[in-house]
Amino acid sequence: MLALSLLAGLAAATVLYFRNKKQHYGKALTIILFALRTLIVGLVVLLLFNPLIRQKFSSVETPTIILAHDNSSSVVLCKDSVFYKNDYQTQFEQFRKDLNADFQVDEYLFGEEVRDFEQLDFSDQLTDLSSLIKTLDRRYYKRNVGAVVLFTDGIYNRGFEPELVAENFPFPIHTVVLGDTVSYPDLAIRNVHYNKLVSLGATFPVRVTVAARDLAGHKAQLTLKESGRIIEKRDIESHQERRDGHRHRGERHRRGGATAQ
Repeated sequence: MLALSLLAGLAAATVLYFRNKKQHYGKALTIILFALRTLIVGLVVLLLFNPLIRQKFSSVETPTIILAHDNSSSVVLCKDSVFYKNDYQTQFEQFRKDLNADFQVDEYLFGEEVRDFEQLDFSDQLTDLSSLIKTLDRRYYKRNVGAVVLFTDGIYNRGFEPELVAENFPFPIHTVVLGDTVSYPDLAIRNVHYNKLVSLGATFPVRVTVAARDLAGHKAQLTLKESGRIIEKRDIESHQERRDGHRHRGERHRRGGATAQ
């Protein structure tokens, strides 16, 4: 397109040159006028074609390594608690420095909430692994992330099943196991389902999901209370490592909530 425009300008300048040949401007001025006519006509023709100018830019983005460290108190509830409060801190700090020398490293603490890495003190009383996964997925959407290195004891007491939340997680997760790796018996309430709106005096169902671990054959008591008043009790038995749903009937007498324990 550029060549055609220049040819058109050259042709127009040539025609004008021979048309005004009788006028004598001097050799130097004639050459300047010829060149200007060629450029101007060529530019006009080029603009008439409405050219599209494309520019391509490329940049190299260093892969980001994400370090996510569990700051919950359960990590130090083991026989190696002194190690995690002293020597481990020094080793982890050196690991961070070595990694920062070769990679772009982003660091986070998680427990009660996900936050930037500041001080590792194992003071959080809650652990929400699902919140960490969701936060990283949202924050690094379509980013060049090489890996997520997760430092945790794997114990969580808030949020959803990490395995379910991480099914479509776009980055590889490498786990560094901390704390006591021995599995202890545990019984926990995972979910409580109930109607959001209930008429005063009406009876409504309450479904409680209980998760048990290493408690096969053991019995427990599930209690539904409202403002300290016991509404219903039920004995439950765990046959294996699983989750069981239990239904209760609640009755609304006034404003307020009921608790299951």
